[in-house]
Amino acid sequence: MNYKFFDFEVTPNWWLCVVGDYPADGKIPESIKDDFHVFTSDMPDAATALFKCMISPENVNFGYNIKRYDNLILKAVLNRLTPHQVHVINDIVINHTEDLDAEHARLSSFARGGYKNKDFIYQDLLDDNTGSLKQKESCMGLDIRETTVPFTKEDLTDEEKEEFIFYCKHDVWSSMYYYNFVIKPFVDTKLLVGKTFNIAPAVCYKSTNAGLSGMVLEATKTTFPDALRSDVELPKPIADYLKYTLPASLVERLCKSGDKFDVQLYGNKVSFGNGGTHSAPEDNIVYESNDEWVLLNLDGTSFYPSLMIAWKTLSRAVKNPERFKEMFLARVGFKKVIEPFEEKYGKEVWRAPKEEYEHYRYCKETSQAYKLILNTTYGASGNKWLALYDPYMTTKTCRIGQLMIAALGNAIYTGLGKENVAIVQTNTDGIAIYMRRACMDTLNAICEVWSSVSQVALEIEEEKKIWQKNVSNYILLKRSGRTKTKGSFFVTDTIQPGYNRLRPLDCYTVRGAIMALLTENRNPIDYIVKDTELKNFVVSCDKGNYSGIAKQVGNDWMPLMKCNRVFATTDESAGEVRLMKNFKGETRYYKCPGAPEHPELINAALDSYDFNDIKKRIDYMWYINEVIRLMNEPWYDLTNLNRVEFNPVEALVS
Repeated sequence: MNYKFFDFEVTPNWWLCVVGDYPADGKIPESIKDDFHVFTSDMPDAATALFKCMISPENVNFGYNIKRYDNLILKAVLNRLTPHQVHVINDIVINHTEDLDAEHARLSSFARGGYKNKDFIYQDLLDDNTGSLKQKESCMGLDIRETTVPFTKEDLTDEEKEEFIFYCKHDVWSSMYYYNFVIKPFVDTKLLVGKTFNIAPAVCYKSTNAGLSGMVLEATKTTFPDALRSDVELPKPIADYLKYTLPASLVERLCKSGDKFDVQLYGNKVSFGNGGTHSAPEDNIVYESNDEWVLLNLDGTSFYPSLMIAWKTLSRAVKNPERFKEMFLARVGFKKVIEPFEEKYGKEVWRAPKEEYEHYRYCKETSQAYKLILNTTYGASGNKWLALYDPYMTTKTCRIGQLMIAALGNAIYTGLGKENVAIVQTNTDGIAIYMRRACMDTLNAICEVWSSVSQVALEIEEEKKIWQKNVSNYILLKRSGRTKTKGSFFVTDTIQPGYNRLRPLDCYTVRGAIMALLTENRNPIDYIVKDTELKNFVVSCDKGNYSGIAKQVGNDWMPLMKCNRVFATTDESAGEVRLMKNFKGETRYYKCPGAPEHPELINAALDSYDFNDIKKRIDYMWYINEVIRLMNEPWYDLTNLNRVEFNPVEALVS
């Protein structure tokens, strides 16, 4: 298949489409922009030329947010609407102006449904994701400057058209970069699903993960009479187990309603709600394993899929529930092949005998395809737009999961005794505990009973140490020496392994300094002044849901683009960046979260700047003070359940 990346720009009397061919070797230097194809409404028979370039069963057309915009513009262009009419479609799609006048009403059908042609195969890079392409460009450190020409201008000069072409080429190249940087493994997995379940590649590209799951499970959109039911009936084995592991009032309350509430249980404040259950004893705590005490993670293996199979809470829209169970059991078998093979050969798969390697590859690929279906089905069953939608079964799965996780925590706490164990945290599909090693046999017995009732296997893993800001933000030091983090508080990179979403740039040097302070007792000043990675000093400042965003220049406010990057500068004349909201004819200004008091814009590609030049203007004290602001509070080392209070930045403050 030939991969082509495309993007449209539309003005009142002129449209533009840039199409870039993705290189076979996957290398995409910026110089590749020179080879992109440019189509404009100025060209004779531009629609035919564009059709010949894009529409073929051998092509896959990639773009960002194309289902909701570019495919609709493509339909208008290939139906040979005039540039003005194409702009009408643009207005309807963006501004929902189909009732503006007779022309808008007449053309409104072109703004629905996308371009239909059996030879038009496409992949929307926004599938299973959120946010704009500019936000992705910002996260990846690319140039995020936009054209200075208004999209509403009716008569464009040649120079203005060239500016549009320049920025459109950049967005096409950026979408290629984003595909390489983040999305490729996820597209490859969708194709594996197609290969495994005999679904045409064209369908896989066009579909979201949830859509594919519905196809594999042969789900049919169904309306259920109990869709709005808020109470759940518990299976008898679950109900019987909960009678002696949880307070009856808690079980009754959770079974009646999904409303959020908090309770005190197993030494924690436990929060319940339709998103799951979460708890921690308090904020800012540290536990460390030693000869007498051990930190353990207890994770429910494939938690929601296991519950859906055991308690028949899989979406009732699924025609063949047994297929879901078969995939689950097959993955268990595949792991018995995959893990020993990878332990034996590692990256040197070429050493394996051909037959053994081929079997491994089959198990690995099929397992990945099954994993996508198994992990997507629960969420898809709660989405009213999908064939898998079954809200009552979604609710029932979630409530059973919440109760069983809480029951596990409480059974351990009461069974071992509070002098022998602390529940470090509970989350959607597991818990972390800190306990005396001498209690291991008792713990295993409790877990065995829990697993036999819940029908969920528990993976118990010993960890070395945890620094827990709160239940959603922590640093975990594994026994292997590898460090794992969770939550935005400890984010130090835009990429999160295994996820297809990028995290905004947000003072990574501050987060890195905090991690080094906690885990290495390293002075944050030393960490920050020695950091030479420009992106680590950058803060993303986006418009979000506000009317706009602006930078103070003297006594005036200069409007900015929707997406911006800044760093803290020592230039005290640099005005603030603030969010704008229009209210009853008045513009109000609000602080931009995380932005420094004196920011300098840095919107060109980050690798185009000389850090040795930039560092002369960086206000290092602002970043150091951010560490102090975030960490100047008591922490508690609870190793051996002895409470030792400390302040991580006390020496800096004093």
